Amino acid sequence: MAISGIRRFLELVVRPFRGPAAVDEEIRFHLEAQAEDLVNRGWTRELARTEALRRFGDLHRYRQALVTIDHRGLRSRAFRQWFAEFRDDLRHSVRGLVRTPSFTGGVGLTLALGLGMTATMVGLMDRLLFKPPAHVAAPERVVRYTLTQTSGAFGVFTNQSVTWKEVLLLRQARSIEGLAAFASGSGSLGRGERARRVPFMAVTPNYFRVLGAGPIAGRFFGPNDDPVDGSSAIAVISYRMWTRDFGRSPSAVGSQLWLGPDRLTIVGIAPESFNGIDLDANDLWLPFHTGALQLAGPGRQWENTWDRQWVEIVARLKPGISRTVASAEATAIYRRAVADIPDRKDDDGRATYHPVIAGRGAGEGKEPTVAALLAGVSFVLLLMTCANVANLLLARGLARGREIAVRLALGVGRARLIRMLLAESVLLAGIGAAGGVGLAYLGGSLTRRWFLPNIDFVDPPVDHRVLLAMVAIAAVTAVVIGLIPAVRMSRPDLAAELKAGGTGQSAGRKHQQTRRTLLVVQGALSVVMLAAAGLFVRSFARVSAIDFGFQAVGVVAAEIDLGAIGYPDAQRQSYYRDVYERLKTHPGVISVSLATSNPFYTRSSFRITTPGGDSVPHLKSGGPFYSAVTPEYFTTMRIGLRQGRAFAEADGEGGPFVMIVNETMARTFWPAKTALGQCLYVGRDSKICRTVVGIVSDANSETLERELVQAYYIPLAQSATLNRDRTLFIRVAGDPAAAIPGIRTLMQTQAPNLPVASVRLLREQMDGLYRPWRLGAALFAAMGLVALAVVLVGLYSVLSYGVAQRRREFGIRTALGASAWEVIWLVVGEGQRLVGLGIGLGIGVMFAFGPLLQRFLFKTEARDPMILGGVAILLTVAAGLGSLAPARRASQADPMVALRTD
Repeated sequence: MAISGIRRFLELVVRPFRGPAAVDEEIRFHLEAQAEDLVNRGWTRELARTEALRRFGDLHRYRQALVTIDHRGLRSRAFRQWFAEFRDDLRHSVRGLVRTPSFTGGVGLTLALGLGMTATMVGLMDRLLFKPPAHVAAPERVVRYTLTQTSGAFGVFTNQSVTWKEVLLLRQARSIEGLAAFASGSGSLGRGERARRVPFMAVTPNYFRVLGAGPIAGRFFGPNDDPVDGSSAIAVISYRMWTRDFGRSPSAVGSQLWLGPDRLTIVGIAPESFNGIDLDANDLWLPFHTGALQLAGPGRQWENTWDRQWVEIVARLKPGISRTVASAEATAIYRRAVADIPDRKDDDGRATYHPVIAGRGAGEGKEPTVAALLAGVSFVLLLMTCANVANLLLARGLARGREIAVRLALGVGRARLIRMLLAESVLLAGIGAAGGVGLAYLGGSLTRRWFLPNIDFVDPPVDHRVLLAMVAIAAVTAVVIGLIPAVRMSRPDLAAELKAGGTGQSAGRKHQQTRRTLLVVQGALSVVMLAAAGLFVRSFARVSAIDFGFQAVGVVAAEIDLGAIGYPDAQRQSYYRDVYERLKTHPGVISVSLATSNPFYTRSSFRITTPGGDSVPHLKSGGPFYSAVTPEYFTTMRIGLRQGRAFAEADGEGGPFVMIVNETMARTFWPAKTALGQCLYVGRDSKICRTVVGIVSDANSETLERELVQAYYIPLAQSATLNRDRTLFIRVAGDPAAAIPGIRTLMQTQAPNLPVASVRLLREQMDGLYRPWRLGAALFAAMGLVALAVVLVGLYSVLSYGVAQRRREFGIRTALGASAWEVIWLVVGEGQRLVGLGIGLGIGVMFAFGPLLQRFLFKTEARDPMILGGVAILLTVAAGLGSLAPARRASQADPMVALRTD
């Protein structure tokens, strides 16, 4: 019995887990041993069994515990075994990849391109669409406000900027926990020639509290820091400014600086990367009424008017309140407030609270949506890359056919074999991911610098979020590129493979069909990529070729904020008159003009009435838009005079009241007669009817989409908007960029302690209009070229291995009299057929899903036959060139070698 018990005990210890039955056997062995011991002490067998059960305790509980322990041990042993086998597979794969450096390098580079491009786009999309603003607590409850209105002057429009009266009204809402107002602008930091322009915000004292941010030094604003007279001379500076201007010195708190006319004391430093809720960088925060003096000018007319929309709103919703509920309440508050205002009683304004995450709110431009589109297309490129690498691994597997057959013949299971083949794809994906991180860092840096200079990217191009995304994408890529070849190669014909001696010919037809299918898919995806690139390139070309009606090239736009330093109206006019006269004789200057508007930067619209009080016609594009200009304006901007005359020096304060209209306004207001000699009242209560003395060509200075815009001009000397600063337009001979330093020096030395002058090329000022299409064109073109290269590599590999499989066939053809050119055409024709199938499939995809691209294009049809035809021709020619090398090898097959081979 003792020997039997020892044997059973050893079996239970050393044998593997066999389930609950083994646990029951173990418990039974223990109970029998205990009962046997009691019997030996004199107990009856029946009483011994009962006592053994009593002493054992809760049989069910102990049984479950033992089953759990055995399961854990089994899983632990299984994991250790799996890890040991996977480690061996990795070692074997490393040795195999080291022996084939060209294959390893080619696949690694291909994956690096696909993963790097995808990571670059993921990083951009993350910053623009998903990453919440830094240091904002519970950002899902923080929202920004917009108001959608209908205006006779501007049509239907959505505005993030609202009036101060709306701020006061919306604070009554019960759905919000806190509401703050802010206004953005730029000011002159410092004095004289060392002055520079910096971005700043005027914020209500609760701004930082609503966002949930705290200072890293000093304090933020309190309730008593914003007197309505704007006398609070304090500021909070950004971490960036603290680093750049103060070297992160603790003494920065309490220091003083000049911003425009105000000498401010720094009371706090914002945390690193904090920019509020916007993408743009900010250097300073001022109490609202102090900043309003610089942004809105002296006086407080903006407090009690519904016409001055210049403030933005950020709010924090109460817990459990949705944006829909808060928006409905804000809409009701607005409509009740304007119901008794004559000019707004029919205003059906609709208030909306948007997510505060950058790029997902209203008014953020096209960059975020283009970045999202590019990210999606980069995944298509990655899919192409995966298909290409899977093709190469299938080709590599053909050469390993005998090795795999031997392993299976020796008893290696299919699951273990698949795992072994997947280990190689994991290594290749790791190599590609390592290279992709470097490419993503380089690509992200270049994209930020060249295409998105206005965005404040506070994190490096590859941060922890991008790295995590890269790891996840690389893991999925490893499975995708390895699974198809692994499954296909794990089912060989053992007898045929062992007989073939490792040539891989037995599996050629089956695997070649899979690889051809993958190549067709690559061809279709490349059509989509190249077509998208062509559409964006054409959109960018058409945007760049827009005739705005004025010539921006060679013009410098210059401004200086005299109102911010307290210059009265008369002194402002005197300053601009003096600078205007000095610039006329400045070296290289052809002409100079002054205007109250700046193309694509500022605009104004006043109520216009006819002498008979008739209603005036409006266009959906808005307007009529107004600008007061000097007589040289049309010459400087190269705006053509169509009829009548331009302004003259006689059109001053004492002269007749005149105006010039553009062709669209003339045609809209007086369709059946000439506009010359007609007159209009400009302004709500104007008693002066201005006579039209000239008609000029249309000069679109509003948006790219608006083609027909009504605009009119009046002499600057007759302008009633004396409190507004001017913009100088200087046409320069030669390189206008070289003239900027001299113009800036002339403006800033005209009087002591002037703020910094904003002097830049007018063309550069308009660059923001082109940026989305420039971004899309450049990156789509880059991805399109990569896609073309991937297709060519895939085609080359398919044809090369196909030629290797068909050496005997080509030799026999040659022996039977086929010429080298006939063999070459046979291989090239096969490549053309495969790529042709891909082209047809890709064009079908573009016709089905191309309209989804339409909203991103500019005056370009998503199904443009010229683009699709050009892509088809490009791929056909490229496929022909890529097929030549394999075709040449096929034409050189030795008939004698082929005939001796069986």
